[in-house]
Formats: sequence, C-alpha cells, structure tokens
Amino acid sequence: MRRPVLQHHRDGRPLIVEGHAVPVRAPDGALVGYVAAVLDVTAQARLSGDLAESEAKYRNLVELSPDAILIHQHGAIVFANPAAARLVGAAAPDDLVGRPIIEIVDPGARENVEWNITADLRGEDSPITMVEILRPDGTTVSVQGRGACIPLRGRPAVQVVLRDVSEEKRAEAELRETGERLRNVLDLSRDAVYRFDLVADRFDYVSPVAWTLTGNPLEEFAAFSLAELLVRIHTDDRGTVEAITAEAIGGENATVEYRFLHGDGSYRWFSDHFVGQTDEDGRTCYRGGVVRDVTREHEDREALRRFAEDLERSNEELQRFAYVASHDLQEPLRSIVSFSQLLERRLGEDGNPDVRDFLGFIIEGGVRIQVLIQDLLQLSRIETKAQSAEPTDAGRVIADVLGALETSIREAGATVEVGELPVVMADPAQLAQVFSNLVGNALKYRRPDAPLEVRVRAERVGPSWRFAVTDTGIGIEAEYFDRIFVIFQRLHTREVYPGTGIGLAVVKKIVERHGGRVRVESVPGEGSTFYFTMPAV
Repeated sequence: MRRPVLQHHRDGRPLIVEGHAVPVRAPDGALVGYVAAVLDVTAQARLSGDLAESEAKYRNLVELSPDAILIHQHGAIVFANPAAARLVGAAAPDDLVGRPIIEIVDPGARENVEWNITADLRGEDSPITMVEILRPDGTTVSVQGRGACIPLRGRPAVQVVLRDVSEEKRAEAELRETGERLRNVLDLSRDAVYRFDLVADRFDYVSPVAWTLTGNPLEEFAAFSLAELLVRIHTDDRGTVEAITAEAIGGENATVEYRFLHGDGSYRWFSDHFVGQTDEDGRTCYRGGVVRDVTREHEDREALRRFAEDLERSNEELQRFAYVASHDLQEPLRSIVSFSQLLERRLGEDGNPDVRDFLGFIIEGGVRIQVLIQDLLQLSRIETKAQSAEPTDAGRVIADVLGALETSIREAGATVEVGELPVVMADPAQLAQVFSNLVGNALKYRRPDAPLEVRVRAERVGPSWRFAVTDTGIGIEAEYFDRIFVIFQRLHTREVYPGTGIGLAVVKKIVERHGGRVRVESVPGEGSTFYFTMPAV
C-alpha cells in the first residue's frame, strides 16, 4: 500500500515520501519481517499541488469575471460562466450547455459569426467583433468579443470572451446625436464660432457663417494665421485687441470689439468673446470664442449719440431763448399793467364803464401773463441755475419752506405735520422748490367743508429715500395721474383754482434731474399723496 508521508531529511529539509512494504514469512508461514521500498515524491507532490492551485485560480477567475466566457465545440456550447448566463438571459450557466452557439446571435449577424468561428478553428487571429445577442424575450444586447482555439479532451474547441457594450454604444449614439445637434446649431447660428490652434497658428474649427461675416471663403479664412488676421483689424483697434488678448491668455474670459476688413473692402464691427485654453503645463494652446457682427449696433449708437448731442444743444438754445424771451417780456408787460392802472385811476368813478371794464381786462391779462412768465422762468432755471448735488438736510429745507408759507397756511386753517426727514444728495434750492410746490398745491386744492391736514414723511428704499406729501384735499381722478405732471395741463378753470399748470411739471423735472421718480396716489374727495425719491448720501 502506498501512502505519501511527510518526513524530514537529516539536513532538515521537508520531504514527501511514498513507501511500499511486503511481508516476509518462514516456510511454515510465520511472519519474520518486511521488505520495504521508500520513494522521494516531493517533486511530484509539489507539481500536483501547483496544478490544483492553478485550476482553482482559473476557475475563480472565470466564475467571477464580469465578461461572458463561453466554450463551444462542434458548434455546441459546452461551458458557460455566470456572466454569460446573465448576458444571454438564461437562468443558469448549465441552461446554455448543449445549445448551438449560433442560436444566441441575432440572425443578421450569424453569417459573420460563422466566418469568425471557422477562422478560430484554423487557429487564425479573428478580429474583435461587435454583434447583437438575441435574448429569449426578444430584446438584443450589443456585445464585443473575439474567440480563440483551445484543445479540449483532445479535440479543438473555441473559447469566446464577450463584453456587454450596450451602454457604451448607447452613449456613443447619444454623443453622436448631440454632436449632430450642436453642428446644426453652429451651422444655423448667425454668430461665428471658432477655435484657433495657437501652436499650429491656424483655425482647427470655424463655423460656416464666418464666410458671411468676413466676406472670405471659409477654407481661405480658416487658413489665416494670427498675423494675417491681425493685419485685417483696423489700425486704431489693434492695440486694444492685443492688450485684451494678452490679459486673457491665462484662461480668463474676455470680450473685445474691433473693426475687421470685410472681403468687400469695408470695415465691419465685430464683438469677439473668447477664452484661452491651457495644457497640463499651463501653456495657452487654444483660443476659442464666438464672434458677432455688431456693425448695426455701432451705427445705431453713433446715430443716437449725435442725436443726443443735437438734442442737448437744442435744449440749451431753447432754455436760453426761453430765459431771454421771458426776461425781455417782463419790462413791456410791467409798462402795460402800470399805465393801464394809471389810466384806471385817472378815469375815476365817473368815467365810462366800458372803458373801465376794458382796462380791467388788460390789467388782469397782463398780471396773468406776468405770473406765467415767472413760472416759465422758474422752469427754465431748473437747468440754467442748477447747482451740484450735495448732502442736504431735508428737515431743514422743509422748515424753511413752511416758514415762507406760514401766512398761507394760517389763512387756509391747515395743519402741517413733518416726520423725521433724512439727509439726501440734492440741490438745496431745488429740493425746497419741490416741497414748496407740493405743499402749496395742497393749500390751493383743499376742501371747503373739512380742515386741511398735510403730512410729510420719508422712508429708505434701496439706494434712495422716498418722500411722501399727503393731504386731505379734493383728490384726483385716476385717469389724470399722468396728465397732471405735463406742463400747462390743468384740471380746473382759473376761476375755480388759479394757476398756470406748471407747478407739478417743475416738480417732475427737478426730481428726474436728481435721478428720482415722482408719482401720485389719490382718492377723489379724500385727498392725495405725492411720492418722490432722492438719492441717499
């Protein structure tokens, strides 16, 4: 009987020996001893152990592999790992054993697979092939794989390794679709998209619209070097372009506008928004951007600038004319009114009544024109006599205004309540004019059947202070809220409420000159609140 036994050599090395003993007997059959043979089988045992270990490693590798592994012989599957069962849609690997391998392949790809199997059996290197695997439920899975010929029980077989690439294929399709959509967008865009290779000194992409923008054929334009592009930029703009480009060379976004020489010989304004792209060493190797033709915008801005200059010049001339004309009208009007009053006194009580009436009309009309001219002068002085804005105590300004209106307030039987007012950036004289006109209007348009109350308050709104002047007067219909701020717009006859219709127009112009806004809220028969804003200090 042979049995491997662990022994040790006299030098201490472990040995695996295998012994065989035969009994020795006397003629009478009595046992007298044994004859034994001992063999050193250490090498054979080690080889057997290595083979077992190798087989275990290979089996674990195959069983745990995420890739599908199949072995087929004579066209029938003889081995499948768990990944193959999952890929094909089988319940277990053994369900695949015995099935023709060609059956799991989509019919459209079977001819190509059969050709690969023949090449594998001949020992040729078949290429990596993409095929569709047909599952029992009718769905397909995209796989990529190849086969190799191996010996199995003395006969050739083919081992196939397949990998599910459905997600990769789907991602590629989505990427391709996205790329097509992006190309369509770029092709249809009115802005030119580009990427310039700074190392190769040429474009590696320019969208088709560049032909229209630059007037140069696309292939010709795409071949321009940086120097050839720069020489087509207007000489007055090159310095700006080079400076901004240098600042953005580290990968920052930048926008620069310049005039570019069109193929027809004219210059077009371009707005170039770009960014530099750096490599791993921090060197800028690409410049990508979007170019838009903004020639029309520049022409419109230039036309608007000229119009604004003409309008400002016209306004200045008009203000000077209004000031001079109204100033020069004062003297003859004073003479007309004064001499008419002298004639009225000399006429006496016994004079012709018609003449006395005529003189009264002349005096009344003259006085009315004098008031109108004074209001027009006040309106023109908003610009001609304006002072720079400065920190102004609104509380002190309203106190001075109420002091000047003290007699009118007392005669109207009104009470004026002023809250805590802030310091604002304003022309003190013009802010006083705003308060004077608003409080004066409240005194003028009061109700005869109720005592007048006026309240002045302010609240902070962002970077401004919003003032509110509230009264309990006659109120205003909502349809007139905008009209009352237009010059000469009156809601009542002079016989009912005197005035020229300029007061609120003055308020609006002063407030807007300070960058503010004015509006009104009112309920007829209950009163009005005028709101206006002034910049905070």
